[in-house]
Amino acid sequence: MNYYEPKFDEGAAALVASKYREGWVPSRILREMVTLYPDVSTLDLMELMQTAFNLPYPAVQCIGGWWMDGTGELSDTELDAFLIEEIAKVLPRCGRDGKGDSKQ
Repeated sequence: MNYYEPKFDEGAAALVASKYREGWVPSRILREMVTLYPDVSTLDLMELMQTAFNLPYPAVQCIGGWWMDGTGELSDTELDAFLIEEIAKVLPRCGRDGKGDSKQ
């Protein structure tokens, strides 16, 4: 049987969401999670972002094109643009500071 056990728990997802509300960009958040969990896989990171922001799978597929050392097809800036847009779709009324609509 091929069984996959997720690397992260609900506490990790809550930490990710909290860091995002504090203004951290997705690439910085993912880089921090890779530092804290060195054996984490791309699939783990995708599932973490799905859980943290209730994103659909297609919204996190871009993580597959990124890696923290810059070897991926996507740069930090490109990854951040994709994920921030997708997060905004599911949290349209929540500003980055978690206090509602924010004008930036």
